[in-house]
Amino acid sequence: MKKFTKIMLCLTLAALLLLSGCGKNDVVVPAPLGEISGNTYTNTYAGYGCKLEGNWTLVPAEQLQELPADFREAIKDTAIGEQLSEVTRIMDVQATNTDTFANFNVLYEELTAAQRLTLLSTSEEEVIDQTLVSKDQMIEAYKAVGMDVSSMEKTTVKFLGEDRAALRTIVDLNGTQMYVIQIFDSHLGGKYRVAITFTADSEENVAQMMDSFYKLG
Repeated sequence: MKKFTKIMLCLTLAALLLLSGCGKNDVVVPAPLGEISGNTYTNTYAGYGCKLEGNWTLVPAEQLQELPADFREAIKDTAIGEQLSEVTRIMDVQATNTDTFANFNVLYEELTAAQRLTLLSTSEEEVIDQTLVSKDQMIEAYKAVGMDVSSMEKTTVKFLGEDRAALRTIVDLNGTQMYVIQIFDSHLGGKYRVAITFTADSEENVAQMMDSFYKLG
């Protein structure tokens, strides 16, 4: 159970790190969140859904908004911890395979008007490059919750039938390597960008999760 709890912290951290460090809006706009029905997750705003096979637990947005107390305590003195207090974030879903602990989660970040204008002319690859400018701070935050980062780099993955730029991180969790792939959409035309984070103990399991997603419409 302790290992499971630390994995959940890892996954939450992975999603939050990618979208931290941006200015906070004064007004929170209601987000067009996804829907859960059994083992099916549908997000019309992001334009994708998935149907999961096997033993999965899907936790909806209303149960995910408060960061765990031990997580907040662990990162409070890190640079990332300070930045998180300035970000309007909404965790939409967290899905965990109860047999393998493979996991994905979806996180929204509210954008200011200036950020939306900037992102219109920023490619997916450039956003990853900008994220990696804070690589040292992200590694510091991982270490604060007991995880050593062995690799953090830009990569290309196949998602929804397309080649997508992503952030690939490998961390050591109690002697087990965990593979983290993060993809986000900044050009959805609304007030939010959306990050999806996949984590598993092998790249094969990460790929299987990603392959379970399909485009809507």
